[in-house]
Amino acid sequence: MSLPALPPLARVREPRSRARRRFVPRCQVPDCRARACTAVSIELPAAWEASPTYTVLTVQVGACREHARELRRRSAVLIDARGDLHSLLAIVEAAADAELARQRRAPTG
Repeated sequence: MSLPALPPLARVREPRSRARRRFVPRCQVPDCRARACTAVSIELPAAWEASPTYTVLTVQVGACREHARELRRRSAVLIDARGDLHSLLAIVEAAADAELARQRRAPTG
């Protein structure tokens, strides 16, 4: 007993158009249609809690040269602000505690 040979399966092909279309990566900044020439790694804080340590979420963004510089600068400023958050909250908390202690010592009346 032998099995009959099956005809080869036809491959499904995409319809060909006459115009060749290529993918050109564009800058991901809204309203910018310039060609993206670089990938910028942006580190975003995962949480804005009052702790000295934190984790970051890294996002890759395609950008033109002009916007790549600005994105890198703003990303660095954001990480610096997150690093300073714990110290700033400690200063504000100490000032609030001192003010509360001063109000409790001051005579009312």
